[in-house]
Amino acid sequence: MPRSDRRRDTLPLLLLLSQLREIGLDNVPPVTLLIFVVNVAVHLFVYEIGLDEVCLIPVLVFNYHEYIRIFLSPFFHGDNWHLYYNMVSLLWKGKQLEESPMGSNRFLFFVLIAIPATSILHLAIAQMASSFFGADQYVHQCCVGFSGILFAMKVILTYNSPGYAEYWGLHIPMKYLAWFELVLIQMVTPNASLLGHLCGILVGLLYVRGVFNLIFRLTDRLPINNILAAFRARRHAQHQHHPYYEFHYT
Repeated sequence: MPRSDRRRDTLPLLLLLSQLREIGLDNVPPVTLLIFVVNVAVHLFVYEIGLDEVCLIPVLVFNYHEYIRIFLSPFFHGDNWHLYYNMVSLLWKGKQLEESPMGSNRFLFFVLIAIPATSILHLAIAQMASSFFGADQYVHQCCVGFSGILFAMKVILTYNSPGYAEYWGLHIPMKYLAWFELVLIQMVTPNASLLGHLCGILVGLLYVRGVFNLIFRLTDRLPINNILAAFRARRHAQHQHHPYYEFHYT
């Protein structure tokens, strides 16, 4: 079923544009901006493809070998609000990670790894839940959205952070904040993908535990950092050349 009927509420898109303006386009690192643009473009322009054609449904992957769902499902969102919440989260988390010692190069390859990794873990856990516990609902669920990768980013940002986050008087250690939010989101939004978010947390833990280090030792040698740094310097120079640049809406 086409998604055009899910995109009629323009308020989330206006809020997202406002958030991007508040941060400043020139302040968004290149890889984060690229991922943002891809997600938004897919949502706005690839609307003739129904979610049921791209969402991660384990039974279709296992029985009909529709492996493309592993890679496509994160880039599709159920509606404008779904896109809004995920993209605002991406702008802040991506900016923090890309401007940290992680850098653009490693951040890019982390996302490229996290996309299939979260989906593959999702498939594995769904199949085990069905085979060993009779929880067949997990192999038939249709899951879309970038939030699994965002949960992985959350783990990386908070795992070694000292201090606490406060929720309604509860002091949650930063190290366990992603787990707390996993439960909280599931309580507030029961149709959220529990497995998708859980697998994102697991991928984040694999990263902080160094499981992907061998891959990153290879990718760190690639010249992408220099290319992205040059691109960002050029963007900065262009904005300095036009000091009176501002947004206008017509």
